[in-house]
This record gives sequence, C-alpha cells and structure tokens, in this order.
Amino acid sequence: MNSITQHAAPNVVAGVNFNVERFEELFAWMSALSADSVQALLLPNAYGLVTAFDGKTALELKKESDKLLLNRCSAITSSGGIIGIFESVTPTLTLELPLDLKRSQIYTVTVEIDPRNRRAFGITSTDLPERKLSTLPEYH
Repeated sequence: MNSITQHAAPNVVAGVNFNVERFEELFAWMSALSADSVQALLLPNAYGLVTAFDGKTALELKKESDKLLLNRCSAITSSGGIIGIFESVTPTLTLELPLDLKRSQIYTVTVEIDPRNRRAFGITSTDLPERKLSTLPEYH
C-alpha cells in the first residue's frame, strides 16, 4: 500500500462529473491515507522527517539575514498528519527572526497544518471547469 506521499489529495470541484477516473483517484488517496494512519497507530514512534517521494533531502531550512526560510519539509506528525512542503508546489514559509537572537540558545520551529484551507497544484484538468488536479493543505 502506498503512502499519501505518492497520492496527493484529488481536487474535487463542484460542477465536475464524478466518473470512474475521479473515483479511482479519490479511492487511491483515501486508501493511502488509511494505510498511513494504521502505520502511525502500529508504530507510534515512527514519525518525524521522512524521505520524500522524489528522493531529495527531507528538510531544507535556510537563514537569510533576519529571516528563516523553510523551502522543503517532508514529515509525519505524531498524530499521523503529513507535512509536504516542496519548493515546486508550496510557497516558501518565512519566519522573521528576533533581533536579539543568540547563537548559544536553542530555538524550536513549528509548522502548523491547516487542513481546512487547501492549495491546488499539479497538472491542469482536460475537462471543464479547468482546475489543478491535486491539493495540499496550507502550512503556516
């Protein structure tokens, strides 16, 4: 069973016929989501950074002057949520750093998943209404 890192959520839009192809896309994503959830329950400590679908590094975090930039993050949360921030799909997350930042201090960076707001991406549909075929949640 594949993970949802291989099956992005389909972009369901009102007014588009629900045909066999769309059902298969939705079923594949829901099956992958179920498999990820079961794995999170069976292996409660198997969370954190994971190898991305493209084999590149799981985390790309850069500091530029007074900003922290997160270009890429592929991870699973302890509750089974998937974080998939990729430079070609999602905008870079930017954090303004405080002016009194100390090198010897340890800081924590948190990524928040907003599943209610979704961002469409991927190839454009061939039928009407035109739309991107996949979605990801918004990240903050």
